[in-house]
This record gives sequence, C-alpha cells and structure tokens, in this order.
Amino acid sequence: MSAVAISMHKLARRRLALTEVENAGMTIKKMCAVTLGISSLGLASAASAQLVNPESLYFRAETGISWSGDADIRDRNFGSTPAICGDAACSTRGAIGNVGQSAVFSGAIGYRIKPNIRAELALGYRGGYDANTTMPNGATLSADVSSWNLMANAYYDFDLGLPVRPYLTGGLGWARNSVSDFTSVNPAGAAAGGSRNNLAWSLGAGIGYPINNRLTLDFGYRFVDLGRLATAADGGATLSGAPAPYSGAIGKLKVNELVLGVRW
Repeated sequence: MSAVAISMHKLARRRLALTEVENAGMTIKKMCAVTLGISSLGLASAASAQLVNPESLYFRAETGISWSGDADIRDRNFGSTPAICGDAACSTRGAIGNVGQSAVFSGAIGYRIKPNIRAELALGYRGGYDANTTMPNGATLSADVSSWNLMANAYYDFDLGLPVRPYLTGGLGWARNSVSDFTSVNPAGAAAGGSRNNLAWSLGAGIGYPINNRLTLDFGYRFVDLGRLATAADGGATLSGAPAPYSGAIGKLKVNELVLGVRW
C-alpha cells in the first residue's frame, strides 16, 4: 500500500473516532437532561405534597379593620325613660346608627383534616368602636363598644393549580359585647354601661399564598354577626349632676372586616 493510501486511511479512522466521541457526548447530554427533568418533577411533586399535607396542625395570627353596620342602639323603654331622641322635643324614639370602626386582632389553632378542608378554634378582640352621636335635641351621647369572641371556624381551600389558593369560611361561636358608661354633653349626664353574652356567626372568603411548606399569607373578607348590645337595665344615671332613672339601651353589633394574617 502506498504512503498516500495509508495516510488517507488513518485520516478516515480519526474522523470516524471523532464522530463516535461527539455522538457519545450528545447521548450523555441527553441522559443528563432527562435525569435532571425527572429529578425536578420529583422535587416539585414532593413540594406540592408538603404544601397540601392532609394532616397537619397549624397556628394563625391576623389583624385588620372592622366597621359596623346599623347598630340601631335605642332606649330599652323609651316611654318611661327617654334619652335617645328622634326629635328636638324628645317625643319620638331615636337611634344611634352605627358604632364606627375598630381594629381586629385574632389568633387561632387549626388542623388540616384533608388537603382542602381545615378546622380551627379562634379567639378575637375588637376594642375601638364608639357609639357617638348628637341627638336632634342637641345632646351629644358617647360610649365605647368592645367585643371578645371565641369561634369554631371551618375552611374549604380551592386548589386551582395556581400560586394562590382561594378559600371559603364559616364560623359559629360566642361573643361578649361590652358598652362603657354612656356620657352626655348638653345637658351633662351619664348612664351605666353593660355587657352581654351572645351567639355569634361569620361567613367569609379569602386567598392564601403559600410562601413555603410552613408559611402561608392570608388576605380575607368576612361578615360577622356578634349578637346584641345592652347596657344595664335600671343601672342608674345622672342628669346635670342629679340622680335620674334610666332603663338602659339595647342594640346589635354586625360588622364587615378585611384582615391580613399569617399561618404557620
């Protein structure tokens, strides 16, 4: 065989070897890509399973703003001891329409029964409502209103395949609503406050955003019926410094709330 033929044969063998090496490299790259893809899917599935762990204890803390609806605070017995007047002569019954706004604070301990179902026991406090109004007869009445409540809440979380998880919630429990002593200006006076225990219930909806497998941010709205308001019946009053009879006042506390919370 001539030297030229031998050289061409060696060159062809080198090209063949290089081609085999390149093909092997491509095969290795493809195998690595497939392996990484399978691993990623496995990690994602594991993370998803952790985020919707069907049996897990959790805690929740939240705060927000609560504003009252029509409180309809009226004299318990307008005919005998009129104080909340509807006209300047105080000949018709009047009412205090609402008690304004309050911050709300709540803490809860809960349990995820199933991936989409949670139950919890929550304790809440609202302490900034104010029954403040000026009557047609010129008298200005004012009292602070607060409420403690203990609620058993249930939640249904919707898994829509999105980063956020919408939910619906409902609750049933107990509320203790308190009214401070009423004060009056023009004429100066005061009347005893009071507290009342009530059945309470709530309905709401919101969105949960899982930050990781242990922490979730919540943003929600709810309507809460906290039951009745009441001051002491025949609890004593003063008018222009002199003792005066008063049969007390009654009303209701129904509120709308926007809350921001965290679950862990």
